[in-house]
Amino acid sequence: MPVKQNRVIDILRFFAACGVALFHFQQPVKHLDDFYRAFCHELRLGVPVFFVISGYCISISLNQSKTPNNFIIRRLFRIFPAYWLSLVIVGVVVIYAKIAHGENDVAVLPKTIKDIIATLTLTTTPFSEILTVNWVYWSLTCELFFYFIIYCIAFLPVKFRLPAISTICVLSVLLPFQNSGYLFFLDHWPAFAFGIAIYYLVYQKHRSLIPIIIAALSMAHILMHRDMIYLGVCITTGLLIIAGEYYPIKKNSLSVLGNYSYAIYLIHVPLGVYVAKDFVNIFVYKYLYLNILVDLLTLLFVALLSKLIYKYVERPFIDLGNKLSS
Repeated sequence: MPVKQNRVIDILRFFAACGVALFHFQQPVKHLDDFYRAFCHELRLGVPVFFVISGYCISISLNQSKTPNNFIIRRLFRIFPAYWLSLVIVGVVVIYAKIAHGENDVAVLPKTIKDIIATLTLTTTPFSEILTVNWVYWSLTCELFFYFIIYCIAFLPVKFRLPAISTICVLSVLLPFQNSGYLFFLDHWPAFAFGIAIYYLVYQKHRSLIPIIIAALSMAHILMHRDMIYLGVCITTGLLIIAGEYYPIKKNSLSVLGNYSYAIYLIHVPLGVYVAKDFVNIFVYKYLYLNILVDLLTLLFVALLSKLIYKYVERPFIDLGNKLSS
């Protein structure tokens, strides 16, 4: 079934990426008790927004793919090229830190062949004990494993796919909670599964209770291991996605910014935190409105660079992935 692009999702992606960036921009400085930092603290919840959107969009991608291999090729070409470029950016920032500070005080670099391979393949924490070199990479590992789970499910006959997804939801509720190790993906699986449920509730031809069961199990897990705010973010994201499907909006300057969300997410820590802290005098953080202005200018710089990354790295490799999988 052809699916028109949901512009609301594009807008959500952009604001989620910017929100996570603003959250991280506050980390290098001592916490101050004001409304801005309290607000930025909650912006960390841009991550579950991404997960719900991913569950929804991956369901679309899966149902439009001719074979499981077509599906996974497109996903790998989507996630890895920009990720590898961001590793290069982290490396450049480390060189800068050694020159400016006399030491690498920004990132823990991989030291062994095993560490390097894990870093290149996104099999670092939380899958393994190997540390990431960028604060946000843990969520990419969650995304990658979600892709491979769906890839495996794609080999099943269509009628068995939703039952398989619901079985994983049951396991996420029943198995002991663990945020690292081989079953780490069960920690964030409910947000992905909630997005999957939204897709089937919107698009399925023959109504079934299974998507409702998946949504209910996802919410149960979130209530058990998260909080009401996290649940509220997931539900709100789902409702906005549905609104975007039933009340579509045209392509506009705001929705176009969604193209740059992945790059913003990847590079805002090395550039907006590791480097920017050297150029922003600490007194800025004592003056609230100056702090806000500096954060927004930093975010603007990151967004402009992200536009270039999308144009010259992401888009060409997305097109290549589509070509190879066609």
